[in-house]
Amino acid sequence: FEGQTQLPVIACGDCIRVIDGRGAVLYEIKLDSQVNCFSQQKEKTSRGCPLIIYGCKNGSIGALELTKDEAIILWENDCDHRASVSLIKADQLAKKNNIVLTRESGEVELFVYTEKLEAALVWQHRETEEAITGLALGNVTSS
Repeated sequence: FEGQTQLPVIACGDCIRVIDGRGAVLYEIKLDSQVNCFSQQKEKTSRGCPLIIYGCKNGSIGALELTKDEAIILWENDCDHRASVSLIKADQLAKKNNIVLTRESGEVELFVYTEKLEAALVWQHRETEEAITGLALGNVTSS
């Protein structure tokens, strides 16, 4: 995707499609479950390609590298068949790649991951009694 600053990507049912600048589908990848949400990592992969982190209806999460010609599944995590992923964000927190996600059950989870290693759960909060409808990541300071 040399020279492109934007990468049009859409989730349709159980697949993720990459769209060219004219609106035509370049390629798609079929997954095991309906894709509810995804987030693009700010940094490119070691091969200079965009990386998408996705969450599915069956509770699984995964990472896709989007090359010029195909999407490559780098890893998938079935998350022990937890509730459906409703929101997902990928970003760096404390110099580590993190995924923060919410589930339809109200749970909030924090994972660490690398391009080559499947996401590992490092924190979760299960006591939420309300549906979470928005999620953003960033730094909070007291200065």
